[in-house]
Amino acid sequence: MTPESWPKVSKGERLSARAYNELQDFVRQLVKSTGPGFYFDDSGFHSRPLPPPPPPRGMIPVRCWQDGGYIDGDVDNQCDRTYTVRSQEATAIDAGGELLGEHMVPRTRQATAYKCQMDCPPAEGGGWIGIGYEDENGAFALFDSGERPVTVAYESCPNCEPEGGT
Repeated sequence: MTPESWPKVSKGERLSARAYNELQDFVRQLVKSTGPGFYFDDSGFHSRPLPPPPPPRGMIPVRCWQDGGYIDGDVDNQCDRTYTVRSQEATAIDAGGELLGEHMVPRTRQATAYKCQMDCPPAEGGGWIGIGYEDENGAFALFDSGERPVTVAYESCPNCEPEGGT
């Protein structure tokens, strides 16, 4: 669409029904043909650079401290600990770094059903390194708090296998 093909209309001009419909069709075509990074003015269509895309929402290291739950897990029960999570710069559960969440359950535990004793981040001290990310809504999610089965070899801890087998 070049300016020569644009309908000729003067500001304040009364339009006939036909001229109005032609102008309306022109605007619809113009809107459909204009995509991101393009604009038009009296001299025609132009492109402009698009802004760079936002950085991907990747995994970020965090520090985790136990703040709730009652059991580290045993042969009959899954670990139910929850965690306070702060940015990696934190030095204690209530000092340094940015508070990212409280009473959080790691997504790795939600995806498994381990029924054995887990080694969990402590409630005090420097915390354990975990991994988190921003979900699709921009909210922080704890992916892994660092908790692990106390007995690593599944053969010596039959209940450490996720329910339903490996």
